[in-house]
Formats: sequence, structure tokens, C-alpha cells
Amino acid sequence: MTVLLRGLAAVLPAMLLGAYAYWPTLAFVPWIAIVPWVLLYTDDRRPRVWLGWHAIGALLSWVLQHTETFRYGWYVPFAMGAVLAFWYLPFAPALRFVHHRLHLPRSISVAVVWVAVEWLRAHLTLSSFDLYGLGYSQARFPWFVQIVDVTGIYGISFIMAAFAGLVADALFLFRDTGGSLRAVLSARRVRIGSAAIAAAVLLASVYGVVRLSTVGTRPGPRLALIQPNI
Repeated sequence: MTVLLRGLAAVLPAMLLGAYAYWPTLAFVPWIAIVPWVLLYTDDRRPRVWLGWHAIGALLSWVLQHTETFRYGWYVPFAMGAVLAFWYLPFAPALRFVHHRLHLPRSISVAVVWVAVEWLRAHLTLSSFDLYGLGYSQARFPWFVQIVDVTGIYGISFIMAAFAGLVADALFLFRDTGGSLRAVLSARRVRIGSAAIAAAVLLASVYGVVRLSTVGTRPGPRLALIQPNI
């Protein structure tokens, strides 16, 4: 049963991220997609979970987010993923190290580690072929993402990863307190984390609304875009 649960925790994020990539209207899914990975690698009762689970999940997440590569052959996404998913791999060991050494609220540790790994992916992936940072999923909400002109896309990813860490904190507290919802809601790290994330979302949204209010439209150059057939 333990192996089955760990396998599920490894592949569930890949399935959720893949579902969003296939149906972009599911923009809420990336907010919770990485929670199973956080649960798997920050469980204080089981600190030495095999890192290979994350490698399997990372490869599968790349494959399911790039299903268009199947048109070139069933093996192509797996071969490409074996190379291009490499920079997904530091997330689990780095998160486990930070969590067990510093014992920070997961809303902080997950956000810091996830954004650091996203930065690595964006800068070190072969040909910078990294299309699915968490923050990109919120592009359909222009009032929320305008803050990227200050923080880059990493600001949005940070908020989303912090929320995933907060959910994981709440789930662990729920388990460790014998299913006491009152204990979860009264826990300091949950209350402070919730307030901080809500404030960040509000700040980004207010900034976005103000920023969009300054946008004007006027006739400009006409552009023709050509997509090469690669």
C-alpha cells in the first residue's frame, strides 16, 4: 500500500499538469498540482522517500504537458522528456533538504525552492524549451498577472507554489492532530500563511487593475506573423 500511495503521489502532479496543458481553461489546477510532491518529500514521519519517485513524476509531467510530440512517434516524448525534464529533478531533493534542515512553513520553503527550480529550467533547459512554468497558467487573468513587469513570471509562480505549500501544511496538521479542523484553522503557520498569500494576491490584483486602467488603444503598425513548419 505504501508503494502504491507513493507512486500515486509521484504521478498525480503529472496528471494534473497534463490536464491543464490539454485544457487551458483549468487554470485553477496548477495552484494545487504540486501538492502531492510536497506531501511525498516533506513528511516528517517518512523523511527518506526514494527520489526516484520524483524522477518518474518529472518525466511523466513533461510527456503529458507536451502530448503534441506523440505525432512524431510514441517514443518521441519519452526520449525528449529524458533530456528536457532534467531540470525538474532538483525540486524534490532541494525541498527535502530545506524542509528538514530549516523547518520553515511549507508555504515558504515550497515557494522558494519551486521558483529556484523554475529559474533553472528557464535558463538551463536545452534551447530554453520550458513552456509550462506555474505562473504562465494565469495569463488568462490579465488583472492578476500585470505584476510580472516587476517580478517577472516568477512572482506569480511564487504565490502559486506558496499556496501549494500552505495546502500541504494544512493536510499534515489535519493528519497529525487526529483530524481536528479547529486545530488546523487555529495553527499559526496556517493563519499567517493564509493571510500572507491573500495579501499577495490582493496586491497583485490591485496593481493589475491600476496598470490596466492606464492602457490606451490607438492605431499602430500592422504585423504579419509567419510560423515555420518545423
